[in-house]
Amino acid sequence: MEKADIPIVVLDYNAQTVAAHVKSTEIIGTLTGQQERAAKLAADYKTIADDIQSRIAEAKLPKPKVYPKVYVEFGNKGPEEHSVTFGKSMWGAMTTLVGGDNISAGSVEFYAPINPEQVLAAKPDVIVVTGRETELEKNPTAMVMG
Repeated sequence: MEKADIPIVVLDYNAQTVAAHVKSTEIIGTLTGQQERAAKLAADYKTIADDIQSRIAEAKLPKPKVYPKVYVEFGNKGPEEHSVTFGKSMWGAMTTLVGGDNISAGSVEFYAPINPEQVLAAKPDVIVVTGRETELEKNPTAMVMG
C-alpha cells in the first residue's frame, strides 16, 4: 500500500480508553472534512466519561478488599456454544476500568475463545454476556442488545 502511495490510517476504538476514542473520532473528522462535528462528538463523549468518573469519586465508596471475578462473553453464538471473551480490549478493558478482576486477562490478549472449563475453574462472581443489535441477522439464538 505504501508503494502504491495509498494512505494508511489507524483508528482505535477497541482499547476502550477515552483518549483513544477521542483521537480516533478526531481523525475521522479530519478525513471526512467534518472536524467541527467530530470535535463535538469527542467532547460530548469525554464529558460523559469524566462525569461517570467524577460521580464514582464523589460517592466515596470503600474499595473492595477483593475485587469480584468477572467473565465476559460475546453472546453472538447463542446458548448452544461459547464464543469469544475479552482480555485487555473492549469489554475486558472496561471490566478492569470499573474494578473487576477479569478472569480472561491472563489467557486472552485482545479477544478469543477460552476453554469453558477454565471459566468454571475460575468460579467467577459475575458473568456478563454481551451482544449487539445486528446479531439476529446472523444467528436467531444470539444475544441481542439495543
